Amino acid sequence: MPTVSFSRVKLWRRCHYAHHLKYHERLARKRRTVPLLRGQILGEMLDARAFPAIIKKSPEKILKKYSKQYAQLWAEEQEKYGDVPGDMAKLFDGYSRKYANEGFEYLSFEEFIAMDLVKDIRFIGYIDKRVRDANGRMFLMDHKSHRVIPNDDQRFTDLQKVFYVWAYNETNSSKQATGFIWDYIRTKAPTVPELLKDGKRLSMAKNIDTDYWTYLGAIKRHKLDVTPYLEFLAELKKRSDTRYIRVTIPNPPKAMIQSVVADLKSTAVELHTSKSRDRNMTRMCPSDCDFYNLCRAEVSGLDADYVRKNEYEVREEPNEREEAEEE
Repeated sequence: MPTVSFSRVKLWRRCHYAHHLKYHERLARKRRTVPLLRGQILGEMLDARAFPAIIKKSPEKILKKYSKQYAQLWAEEQEKYGDVPGDMAKLFDGYSRKYANEGFEYLSFEEFIAMDLVKDIRFIGYIDKRVRDANGRMFLMDHKSHRVIPNDDQRFTDLQKVFYVWAYNETNSSKQATGFIWDYIRTKAPTVPELLKDGKRLSMAKNIDTDYWTYLGAIKRHKLDVTPYLEFLAELKKRSDTRYIRVTIPNPPKAMIQSVVADLKSTAVELHTSKSRDRNMTRMCPSDCDFYNLCRAEVSGLDADYVRKNEYEVREEPNEREEAEEE
């Protein structure tokens, strides 16, 4: 039976040509982009934190694995994106400190869901995590890493979560979800304070984007007397760390669910019946599309075959679970 995932729906709505390349020609980049790599590293480390008995790998071992992969990237890429493994270590440590006493019981991760969307088309997907809070309420939760954490308006347009809560409750009548939790992590790691020109003092600029632990670590690393920095450290400790934000929403209203489900059904039928390969080129293509380099070469009359051969590979036909994992 033909299947559809939310990632596939979103790609079809964004660009029919990108959808064709990914789902019909089955092209994929040989190297993952660094922003995607950040999310993958954090996601696996957080899974290991929540389910150590199942993962059986410590977050540190997972980070070590990716550190080896990152070392194989081109020098230009490493220079552009900086010390990604080091940044992820800092972010994970900060997350673990903030949520050390979160009061959640982690029930499942990467939970597969499937349901018939319309006749002969099945929806498939994975729920990042399912948790129970101290009051016994169950929520679906999704880790999301962003350079800038989305605002309320941007969250409102993320209709995928509306559908996931509905789909989960439709297929699990005995254990209903109360709502959804966005678990945001801002991927800009805390800034390491620099020594001033005299080489004896650290900057105490009010707008420095750092945290208590990073600043304290710099003091110790430079073997400085902590006394002059006590007041500044106290301010950092009181400062709200905007790198980690959780936003909880209740189950969506019936009217919203009906609208989202109807739109998803019509798009699912369209992408399985249409043969369109229309491009939808926007200013977001360079940062949002894996196929930008190939598309640009084709449109510009450059050697697209060379780009295709050197930057892309043909993946095997994904099975139902593999396609859902792309969420």
